[in-house]
Amino acid sequence: MTYERKFGLSGFSLKVIACISMLVDHIGAVVFLMGVGYQNLMNLGPYSILYYYSRMIGRIAFPIFSFLVVEGFIHTRNIKKYCLRMLTFALISQIPYNLAFGNRIFYTERFLPAFIFGNVMWTFLLGILMMRVMKLIDDKELNKVVKYLGYVVALLVFGGIAYLVRCDRNCWGIFVIWGFYIFRGSRALQMLSSIATFRDQAITAHLALIPIAFYNGKRGKDIKYFFYVFYPLHLIVLYFVRIYMFG
Repeated sequence: MTYERKFGLSGFSLKVIACISMLVDHIGAVVFLMGVGYQNLMNLGPYSILYYYSRMIGRIAFPIFSFLVVEGFIHTRNIKKYCLRMLTFALISQIPYNLAFGNRIFYTERFLPAFIFGNVMWTFLLGILMMRVMKLIDDKELNKVVKYLGYVVALLVFGGIAYLVRCDRNCWGIFVIWGFYIFRGSRALQMLSSIATFRDQAITAHLALIPIAFYNGKRGKDIKYFFYVFYPLHLIVLYFVRIYMFG
């Protein structure tokens, strides 16, 4: 079902909101938390306040990005290219992620899955592959019991992979994408599934549903690589900001 309205927020507008939220979140996590450490951060007055509020604001980003990934999957003309694009930027983003959250390009001392598959592009790639499997199930025109069983199996398999490789939001992230996709025919059900999914997250994650509710079904400005480039770029910039501020 297509939700197109004359007024409201376009996909590009949602993307901008999510990017701003993510940037604020990572200022707290990459600059302040990684710059001074959690124990010191709690004793640094203004920094601790900035950290707290930046992370709360940052909870808005992931649900919006997940919604847009589902919309992208539904409307893409070439699923293989969509997957390849996400895979390419997942690989590109891993070194900026490692520097931002671990101060190293590679971890060689021991196997740390998060520093191989940690960035959010891997989460979205797994989500796209899961939706591809679910679409194949739909195309088989199976009875409802078998179809929904297949949906659950897809969720468990890809959620399990996400948990094992420790990608961003791991299995919770996959469940968010699954809910947005399975209820794609009803915005109300998407909202209800999201509320259930976000129950263990910061309350501000629910605020993401407000701009999503105003989505008008239109793409808006066609800047295809906006988020793909912004994600690794802002991580590496914040890494250097931290080095400048805290050494």
